[in-house]
Amino acid sequence: MVSGRLAVVVALVGGCVLDLPPPLEPDGCDGPPVPCGTRCIPPEDVCAPTDFAGRYSVTVRSGTNACELEGWMEGSVVDAPVSVTQDGTDLSLRVEGIAGFLLALDFFAEPVFVGTVEGDTFEARSATTRQLTEGGCAWRNAPSIRAEATGENTVEGVLEYRIEANGHPDCPPFFDECVSTQSLVASRPPPVP
Repeated sequence: MVSGRLAVVVALVGGCVLDLPPPLEPDGCDGPPVPCGTRCIPPEDVCAPTDFAGRYSVTVRSGTNACELEGWMEGSVVDAPVSVTQDGTDLSLRVEGIAGFLLALDFFAEPVFVGTVEGDTFEARSATTRQLTEGGCAWRNAPSIRAEATGENTVEGVLEYRIEANGHPDCPPFFDECVSTQSLVASRPPPVP
């Protein structure tokens, strides 16, 4: 029994992947379906990573604040310039300007996220955050981004803030499962022909 997403039925033929009907998406790939028929598709192209590299204008809207982060205003909107570099499936994202400065202040971290690309989606986590302590409780904020290409030069996703704690009784109970969220919409200028 196959659970979750359907996998493409493929056969290895002479070093390439041969797609067979019906056309289905490869497991873990959110891109368009593999073409139906007998065309030979190199394995690396079945779920090739989208190129997210570039400078983006990003709008972030704050949602729920279950982690009780200070200064959070539900519904507030912030615009930020973001630079993305990519090498194959490895991705690095830097929040710039005032938003990057505030992110660094709020989370005692460089405003840099690192992660991986799969198909037309990427996931990235804060590269560094500082550990905080109170009594026997030690924790750190763990912001992460999940996003998807919605067009050739547009991206939508969610920024999640979780708390990673040592589980000491001094830690507030909500630390275990809280998630504060922000939605994001980003666009970059189209490439110059």
